[in-house]
Amino acid sequence: MLSLCLFDFKAMSCSERQSNGPQSCLMTKIRVLIVDNHPVVREALAARLSSSPNIEVLATAPDVQESLCHATDITTDVILLDGRLVRGADRANVYGQMIRQLGTDQTAIIVLSTYADDKEREAVLRAGAKRYLLKDLDSAGLIAEIEAVASEQSG
Repeated sequence: MLSLCLFDFKAMSCSERQSNGPQSCLMTKIRVLIVDNHPVVREALAARLSSSPNIEVLATAPDVQESLCHATDITTDVILLDGRLVRGADRANVYGQMIRQLGTDQTAIIVLSTYADDKEREAVLRAGAKRYLLKDLDSAGLIAEIEAVASEQSG
C-alpha cells in the first residue's frame, strides 16, 4: 500500500537496537511523535530527546494533517505539539480540535509554546493536553515531563 504521508519516519527493529546494548530491547521505550512546522525545531527536539535511553522519537511531522497519517502507521505514547501551528483569534478552539483528534487514551499530548499565554494554556489543558510547557525548557526538564506524562498515561 502506498502512503501519501510525507514524514520523517525512524523505526528500528529490535536487532538494530541491540547494537545500542542488550537492555535496549528489554525495556519499553516511550514512543514520541514531534509535530512542529519548523524543520530545525523538529530536528533539535529529536536530538535532545535522543539523549534519553527511555525515549524513542518514532517520527516528526510539520503539521497536524501529516501527524494524523501516523495514526495508522505507528503507535505513540506522547505527542509534542507546537503551540504556534495556528495563528488567529480562534486558536484555542482549533487547538482543542487538534488535541481531540491526536490524543487517545494511550497517547498524551504535550503542547510546547514559545511564550507563556495563560488563556491558551487553559484552553489546551481543558481540551485534553496533559502539559503546556515552554520551548526554552532544558533537555533534562523536557525528558522528565515526557516520562511523567507517559507514566501517568500507563498507570
